[in-house]
Amino acid sequence: MTSLRVVQVTDCHLQEDPNQHYRGTSSEDRLDRVLSHLVQTKPELDLLLLTGDLVHHGFESGYQRLASKVASIANEVVWLPGNHDDWPRMQLHPALCKPVWSSDSTPWTIVSLRSIYESDGWGVGALGQEQCDWLIEQLDVLQRAGRWVLIALHHPVLDVGSAWQDAIKLADARQLLAIIERAPHVKGVFSGHLHQQHDLSVKGVPFWVTPATASQFKAGTIEPEDELDERLSLPGYRNFTLAEDGSLTTDVIRVEDELET
Repeated sequence: MTSLRVVQVTDCHLQEDPNQHYRGTSSEDRLDRVLSHLVQTKPELDLLLLTGDLVHHGFESGYQRLASKVASIANEVVWLPGNHDDWPRMQLHPALCKPVWSSDSTPWTIVSLRSIYESDGWGVGALGQEQCDWLIEQLDVLQRAGRWVLIALHHPVLDVGSAWQDAIKLADARQLLAIIERAPHVKGVFSGHLHQQHDLSVKGVPFWVTPATASQFKAGTIEPEDELDERLSLPGYRNFTLAEDGSLTTDVIRVEDELET
């Protein structure tokens, strides 16, 4: 059975100066460790999907460096914006901006949403009515075509029991949940934004949140707290294996050190 290899990388928070730290650590070095791990352990990767907050404050130099870093990581690379990104600058790299990505070898499609409607740069985000209407149309087309679908976006859809993070989840989450409930071919939704891992579900549909490559936040807190646990503070990414029959497996990989070359 043919399967599809997809990796999600999120919340890189690259700085304008690659030597500048973010929350006390080098975002640049942590991302490089993740990408080095991918190169050495995930051969023949079909898709690398970068799900937002890629460049802190959206500096063009950061997007240029990131585009160069990921150019040879996978057969294709797609990115979408988070609340800290500058979407117009990201669109200067049109090959990476694909709202609908479909596999030629398997009946899988990944739909990327931009949850930056009325974004304030600090955490708030939404899809907006126009994008929700677009998603309904796309899902109808994909269902008629017999495609399995994963949905990717930056902001998480569900509460995770952390007061400050639940306040900045997707603002129009109820509307998205209603759309997904009417779309049985949607096999899951994955996001970032929280700098921690969550594996949740609603009515049998999984909703995954993937840890950052940048520094992580402690889960279940009222105010932001840096993650101090040795393992949970490591940079991470999410691996998907998608089968032709619509089944899938996924796991989060934590990267300790750069592998030997």
